Amino acid sequence: MTLRRVLPHVATVLASTVLAQPPNQLRHIEGTDPATGTEYTRILLPGQHIPSTSSLTPVEFAGTPTLIAQCTLQTSGKQGFELFVSFGDATDLNFHAPVEPSPAHPRPQRVNLSLDFSGYTHIPLRRQWEDLSEPGGMLRYAAPGLHSANLEGAPILLRYLVALPTLRLSASDRSAMFNTSPLLTEIRSEPLCKASLL
Repeated sequence: MTLRRVLPHVATVLASTVLAQPPNQLRHIEGTDPATGTEYTRILLPGQHIPSTSSLTPVEFAGTPTLIAQCTLQTSGKQGFELFVSFGDATDLNFHAPVEPSPAHPRPQRVNLSLDFSGYTHIPLRRQWEDLSEPGGMLRYAAPGLHSANLEGAPILLRYLVALPTLRLSASDRSAMFNTSPLLTEIRSEPLCKASLL
């Protein structure tokens, strides 16, 4: 489903909960992975916890929810773009090179998250994310493929955010909201983020 095909809907109360992010709250983690030579930059956007509407016993975390845009450049010249989210339980937000699935490192479990994009209208989606064991407490948007039900890559989600920048991410027992406008601005200005297609 593309934005062009979505009919306008009545704006919901989510549009009135746009987060007021103070300036300079974005964080950057940049470097080169010594094992693979991959250059990377991670742009970290803090969000806020909001009450979960789908659970009678919502989980509470002391940490701040964080949405992460990760841009990479491999030694082969291949560029990548991925999205990660922590609901506040991740203690390690640094870059970790992907690990090929093996008996010692099984493929991460998939979890379904609801994504609510809000602005002049409201678009709800449901997509699969990978529950990473290393680092723990981190979810990665599952790339399309044989082991994923997602039909579009992470860059397509940015297209929704350009028009509808308030994003609510919800699991069965937790929910967080992000004002992604500052994140989109940083992605556009970051040379390593060409694979984001912004």
